[in-house]
Amino acid sequence: MGTWRADRPTLSERVAHTRQNEARRRGDDPGPTQPATPQQRKPCHVWIDGDHAALLIGWKQAGDRTWWGRVVLVEDHDPQLAWIRQDRLTKA
Repeated sequence: MGTWRADRPTLSERVAHTRQNEARRRGDDPGPTQPATPQQRKPCHVWIDGDHAALLIGWKQAGDRTWWGRVVLVEDHDPQLAWIRQDRLTKA
């Protein structure tokens, strides 16, 4: 695990910045947004296929009525956004 450097943004700052960027270009969304309560809007830790830890930041429903979770995966200090099917996610 690497060392923390003050000149790098924290994960929460990167997530906030990424959310702002995603809000600007909504063209790649799988579908309409699920109505969320304030408690559901908080990011939570999840496992993807029981192997990889991620931060769940939102939900979308695709045209075929399947739910997809928007997750932040961090590898080598580089967060990446991904859409993962609901059946592959379990709460950590």
